[in-house]
Amino acid sequence: MTKGKRTRPWVQLAAVLYLKMQERPADPSEGQADVFSIDGFHFLVNGKSIPIDFNAYAVTVIEESRDGCLRTLLLQCVSGDGPYFSEYQTSEVYDDLWAEDGLSPEDITAEFLSRADCVEEVSLAYGKDNYDICEFAIREIKLYDRQKEYVLPESAIQHTKLRINPMC
Repeated sequence: MTKGKRTRPWVQLAAVLYLKMQERPADPSEGQADVFSIDGFHFLVNGKSIPIDFNAYAVTVIEESRDGCLRTLLLQCVSGDGPYFSEYQTSEVYDDLWAEDGLSPEDITAEFLSRADCVEEVSLAYGKDNYDICEFAIREIKLYDRQKEYVLPESAIQHTKLRINPMC
């Protein structure tokens, strides 16, 4: 991690994610919770892959339906407002990686990210392991600074890959 305290711009990300999954029958395993969290996003900006993460996220199921073993979800993911604290800056975890591309934390603003050619990947953590993802799409991503809202165009979010990690 980069040494010293850096000024980080105020940034908030709001995304609506669509998931369709097939749940397999499973033994009721202890420790498996029907909970999602965000592990991060990868934006492609000016030919550079820019991973970002925030220290605080809230993930809410805003719509859910079931058809047999198929489950469809719309998830609202908002950075900044977490269940335990709020923080509206990017995490320090990628500072050194950004520095390799000539970027500082001060460069990672809502306006900068809104110029993304595409969102390469969304990384989610999920508390269960008895599912197969059938479909995934980002319905929208909005970025905010203290004065303005930036909406990523559909062309920037239509081919995003999903990575799901086990929840620790």
